[in-house]
Amino acid sequence: MIIHAHVLWIISQEVKDAGTFSMEFMYGNSIVASLGVPLFMMVSGALLFEKHFRTWSDIFTFYRKNLLPLFVTAEIWIVGYCLVTQGPFSMQELLLCMALAHKPEVHLWYVRVIVMYYLAVPFLNMLRLRYKCIFIFLLLAVTSFTFVYNGWLILTGDACPTSPSRSYFCYIVYMTIGWWIRKVEITRERLILAFFLMMLSGIILFLSLMETDYFLWYDNPLLAVASISLFYIIKTLPTATVNKNINKWISEISKMSYGIYLSHFLLVYIVGVLMEFCGCNELCIYVSLVVLVIVNVALITMMKRILPRISRIFFRY
Repeated sequence: MIIHAHVLWIISQEVKDAGTFSMEFMYGNSIVASLGVPLFMMVSGALLFEKHFRTWSDIFTFYRKNLLPLFVTAEIWIVGYCLVTQGPFSMQELLLCMALAHKPEVHLWYVRVIVMYYLAVPFLNMLRLRYKCIFIFLLLAVTSFTFVYNGWLILTGDACPTSPSRSYFCYIVYMTIGWWIRKVEITRERLILAFFLMMLSGIILFLSLMETDYFLWYDNPLLAVASISLFYIIKTLPTATVNKNINKWISEISKMSYGIYLSHFLLVYIVGVLMEFCGCNELCIYVSLVVLVIVNVALITMMKRILPRISRIFFRY
């Protein structure tokens, strides 16, 4: 879904024929593509909020084993993207990008989110376990000035109802809900309700975008309802009945997901150039998306088999 979002982005930015796509097509695809980050944050919450931190040693061990490798790999790619995208090279700009103050390419804003939340996870976990009332109050406060305020701005006709200073906080809600959904019991009634809420919120979101062309971001309340409902539905999928080979491939792709996220934009550049040269239509978007994912996975898989240590450094796989 995240790659889907970036394929749409490169087409809208670089391809002259992008204006020929219908608004219905672009808005529908934007909604589907925007589900990726909330789903990823809920998966992260389901995993990271299960960790226990009793001492400072536990916290520093978590940073060393979990955060530091991700940060080092991200820095390598940030330097690479700076060298590729910068016109006249600027050491100042390179250092600002490495410090996460700037981003050399559009998708690397998420590295900042990863670092922020990995740093915060030990303290959020301790707050959740020791001071539940304060943690709940924090969640309500964040929900109010992100999702609720975003919805109010949309109703007033604001074309850009989000901002980085607010939206960075909304992911704590996604992470907490992901952790909670992991623990709740699966029932038929809840599954039906989740499907109904996903469809209803998706339709209302689509209609609101058609009526008012505003900037869709992850603190949108309707997107939150749709993604949370979808996460619950995904949780109910019977993995035990899935073919073992498919399960194995899903597991392997999940392990290389960080490497795919960091590297896929190089292939997105190529997609943009090809579509600018050859033209594009709706079918081209979906075909290029499938091909891009397959090529990205194949390249990382080959790298692991040929140069496993390099693969570990560059792709964390």
